[in-house]
Amino acid sequence: RHDCVEGWSSIGKWRGARLQPLIDRAGLKPEARYIVFHCFDILDPNATDGAGRYYESIDLIDAHHPQTILAYDMNDAVLPVGHGAPLRLRVERQLGYKHAKYIQRIE
Repeated sequence: RHDCVEGWSSIGKWRGARLQPLIDRAGLKPEARYIVFHCFDILDPNATDGAGRYYESIDLIDAHHPQTILAYDMNDAVLPVGHGAPLRLRVERQLGYKHAKYIQRIE
């Protein structure tokens, strides 16, 4: 279920890779507390060094939750661009604005 901060919600079937095994394999630094998702969205085309790109962050508690995934399918089909392809974060314990679309890299 996708709950928007604007008050609407919708139900979708999501499939993807669980985030926890990926970050466990990446070997986070012991002092790490958050994961940052850098996206292809350009908010400020005049910014340099990626400063104008959209990003979102989640804490490690949500990152390790078994329902937190990097989605590549929606409703039994390849994730469409309009819903965040090539890869979209799904953090089921958070409101929709935390579900970063168009993921480019993870920090």
